[in-house]
Amino acid sequence: MYSKIMVPLDLAHLAMLEPSLQTVADLARHYRAEVCYVGVTSSAPSSMVRTPQK
Repeated sequence: MYSKIMVPLDLAHLAMLEPSLQTVADLARHYRAEVCYVGVTSSAPSSMVRTPQK
C-alpha cells in the first residue's frame, strides 16, 4: 500500500516524537516502505535554528 512515508519532525518537541517515530517504523517495516524525515520550523529564528534570512 505505501512505498514512501514522509514524517514531519519538530525538534522543539522531542519528548513527543517517540510514539510517532515508533508508529512510522512499524508501518514502514510492514509495508517495506522508505521513510523520509522532514524538519518543520517557523520562519522566525529560534533557539533551535536560524533562518536563511538571518
